[in-house]
Amino acid sequence: MRRRLLPYGWYPSSQAEVAQEIAHWNKEIHDVSKTAIAAIAPHAGWYFSGKLAWLSWLCAYDADCVVIAGGHLGAQQPILVYDDDSYEVPGGALPVCRELVTAIMTTCKSRVDTSADNTVEIQLPLCAVRFGNTVPVVGLRVPEDEQAVTLGTMLAEWSKSNAKKLFVLGSTDLTHYGPNYGFTPAGLGEKAQ
Repeated sequence: MRRRLLPYGWYPSSQAEVAQEIAHWNKEIHDVSKTAIAAIAPHAGWYFSGKLAWLSWLCAYDADCVVIAGGHLGAQQPILVYDDDSYEVPGGALPVCRELVTAIMTTCKSRVDTSADNTVEIQLPLCAVRFGNTVPVVGLRVPEDEQAVTLGTMLAEWSKSNAKKLFVLGSTDLTHYGPNYGFTPAGLGEKAQ
C-alpha cells in the first residue's frame, strides 16, 4: 500500500474531517451534471483549492477506472507511475487498476514513483468519496510534452479494447496568484485579470 506521504495541512487526516469538509463545500454547490469523462482540478491543498477540486470530481461520470494525472515534471522526464497495490486514504484504501499500470509501464517511457508529491495525493480522498473504495485508480505524474499525447492515446485505446469507462483527472496548478498565496503584484480586481 502506498501510504500518505504529505503532512497534515494538505488535506484532512481522518474520514470524519473529510466528510465534514465536503459537506461544507456541498452547501455551496448546486445542479452538477455528472457527465464528464475528464476534468482538471487544482492541487494547491484543500484549504486553498479543495472546493474547486471537489467540483471537478462531482462532474465525473460513473467510471470503471479512474486515472489521476499529476505533474511537477520537466519536459523529457519519464512518466512517473504509482506502482502499488492500493493507495491509503483517510478511513481506508483505494484499489489500484494493476492491468492499466502494467499497460502504461510497458507502452510509455515511465518509471516507478516513490516520492512525495501533492499533485496526485491530495486528489485521492476526493476520488474515494466520489467513487467509493471499490473503483480502481491509477496515480501518475506526466511531463508537459509529447508524452502526454502518447499517454492520452494509450488510455483511450486501453479503455476501448478493455470495454472500461475511464475518468481521467488532470491535477494542475492552474494559478498561484492571489491573496491566499501572498502573491498579488498586479493587485486585485480588473487590473489583475
